[in-house]
Amino acid sequence: MENIKIGILTFHNADNYGAVLQAYALQQYIFNNISADVEIIDYRKKNEERGFSLFRGSTHSPVKNLVLNILHLIQRRSLKISHQKFEQFRKEWLKLTKERYESENALAKCDAYDYYITGSDQVFNPRLSDYRAYYLSTISGGGKKLAYAPSFGISSFSDAITQQILPLLKDFVAVSCREVSGAKYLSGILQVEIPVVLDPVFLLTKDDWEHVAVAPSMKKKYLLVYCLSKGKSSKINRLAHSIAKKENLSVVTIGSSGLFTSNGVKGCGPREFVGYFQHADFVLTDSFHGTSFSLIFGKRHLSYIANKDKGTRIEAVMSAFGKASEIIYDIDSYEYQAAKVSSTRNFPTELLDKSKHYLHDHLK
Repeated sequence: MENIKIGILTFHNADNYGAVLQAYALQQYIFNNISADVEIIDYRKKNEERGFSLFRGSTHSPVKNLVLNILHLIQRRSLKISHQKFEQFRKEWLKLTKERYESENALAKCDAYDYYITGSDQVFNPRLSDYRAYYLSTISGGGKKLAYAPSFGISSFSDAITQQILPLLKDFVAVSCREVSGAKYLSGILQVEIPVVLDPVFLLTKDDWEHVAVAPSMKKKYLLVYCLSKGKSSKINRLAHSIAKKENLSVVTIGSSGLFTSNGVKGCGPREFVGYFQHADFVLTDSFHGTSFSLIFGKRHLSYIANKDKGTRIEAVMSAFGKASEIIYDIDSYEYQAAKVSSTRNFPTELLDKSKHYLHDHLK
């Protein structure tokens, strides 16, 4: 009997650590555990190719654009090295379709699969300009459609949003969600129970990720900072240095917030990203996937949520691991107490089994 053929549509093209690593994790888990030929549908719109262009105009303010371009030029070499590592990761670790699809309409030609999976990340975000693509609405093949661990990226849902997406969900054979709020919303509009499942990065074991990781060359013990919040990096860095001093650790920063600091890692790719989490002694992050890899590697860590309305996915995964008390909401008034921050010991095996069964039960 021939293997079933599965195509995954997700965010894999952006130079975003969480995006490419969750794409790899879902692909790899299915490949390792389900008798299937699986590949990631190489959907990347033409206008996304400017993501690594020399000059950028991401705001409506000419002055801000000028400042952004100057900063970008200063870090050009580091950004280029990082970009090359992302491209290398996609080439070596992701099994992409031979054909690239550069528009929603082009996806109509993608008709070779028995199953199509959309997920994970914010593929169900109705604010995406091409959201219909990630709801698989332009797929014309006869394959069955599933959603694994999609996120909406929002916590409140209007009637307009329901009218927008409900017709697109009618032909899915199975839908799950990464957050409780999204699952409750989908259960209400679809009139069926929608399971909450873990992000794909949790489908792989700690040993699996150690195989991916590239260890940092530094030998000193360090506190790792991975910050995404605009305008909050200075506060997070101050807290990081305060904790590091008490713990006798150096501070290492990855991501854009570290590009202009002396302790920032330059030219960090996806494999190096995993390596820095693997070898960290403490982690401070405001990122969902930063939180996830801290939990996978059992690190002492704190997760910061700058905007509670947008922090549901961090809250959900921290609660699942019994670490909700280690979330920071008000960084200005937070006082670090070492005794109240523990390494991860209680992995939610029931939720992990539920997540795996969801895939095994529906990919038959």
